[in-house]
Amino acid sequence: MLLLYYAAELLGPEYNSFNVDWFKTLETLGDSCWDDMTWEYPLIENWSEPANVYFFESDSESDEWDNHMIAAYFYSFGKASDYNGKTIFDYDEPTNSMRIKDELTYEEAVISAMRLYDSIQKHYTVPQILIDEKYFVYNEQIEKLIDDAKLRKEEILKQ
Repeated sequence: MLLLYYAAELLGPEYNSFNVDWFKTLETLGDSCWDDMTWEYPLIENWSEPANVYFFESDSESDEWDNHMIAAYFYSFGKASDYNGKTIFDYDEPTNSMRIKDELTYEEAVISAMRLYDSIQKHYTVPQILIDEKYFVYNEQIEKLIDDAKLRKEEILKQ
């Protein structure tokens, strides 16, 4: 979580900004989030220094937060993929947690990196164009491609 936030910070305001209403998730989490957080990051220098976060990517000035871990924590559910709307890290409803005490799996790491990449709309212009009806014509050829893809998927899954 912390390293992903550092990546966003290095990439600049476009990435180091919120794009979802994180207040709702914070209200749901309540004070339990402070119990989950650790303050020991021996492999990451300067994590305890103030972090500059942009509330909106269009902001010209950032807001200073107490430290990078606090910024990373709020960023984890305050930034989402513009492509699918899912936050950088998933909220775990059964435990009412962002699971920051748990080890990050390889799958979660890849998904979070992809969501960070997808949090800027310019990275997926083709799907965006396909959503716009004036560019997209649904025809029999496309329907056949979809059917063929479904058949191929079934064949692969049977193996």
